[in-house]
Amino acid sequence: FFKDFLQGLYDKPGSARADAGERVMSVHSSPTPGARFRAAWAHGPIALPGVFNPLVAKLAERLGFSAVYLSGGALSA
Repeated sequence: FFKDFLQGLYDKPGSARADAGERVMSVHSSPTPGARFRAAWAHGPIALPGVFNPLVAKLAERLGFSAVYLSGGALSA
């Protein structure tokens, strides 16, 4: 049911309505995580400080890091 509901609201690019020139609302308004990673990687190496909790992640963000590394072990502890 939900899939049919969404299909009525949003058309995929390349559909008949999109090809007819109608304005089509995109389901994804922001780039995918993969696209964001490729865009960041295109600028050069990415420094990823290791963090062990959200507070340290916020500190890294304040210091200007755009990404951090959090291990599964640290997250589950």
